[in-house]
Amino acid sequence: MASGNPLSPSTHAMKISLTPRFCNSVSTDNQNLAPLYNCLVLEQPRYGDTGAKQVWETTVHAQPCIFQPEIDTVYFASASNRVERLARRRSLKTGDRVSLTGVVRTDMLVFPTGETQTMHRIALTSPPDMVAKEKRVSTTVFAQKRSLRKP
Repeated sequence: MASGNPLSPSTHAMKISLTPRFCNSVSTDNQNLAPLYNCLVLEQPRYGDTGAKQVWETTVHAQPCIFQPEIDTVYFASASNRVERLARRRSLKTGDRVSLTGVVRTDMLVFPTGETQTMHRIALTSPPDMVAKEKRVSTTVFAQKRSLRKP
């Protein structure tokens, strides 16, 4: 459970079931409210709506910048409900640069083969702030034909 103070780390206890799974999450290192200033969007955001809950997800690469020179990590970013609606309005595309603020969590996954993998996640508390937009290219047949006709 998250602690009352957003700047104080907390841990999650995960139950491990006896049923075999592809992987079991064994620990969560920390959970902090943090900004990520220089993130490159790696994939087109995905949207989901179950009626009661709207979800927005994408993968970003937090790259070094003047404020965070030590960071160079891939994060799975997600937002739900109110923040999801605001994030969807940003119309992010692959290649855009954004600044994110949210709860950062690091999970250690253990696979049945004994391999471990660290997963970094950020649950957004505010919508992404656009830093730079990647050039938008139309993929419609009409636009492609029109560009071929130009001298």
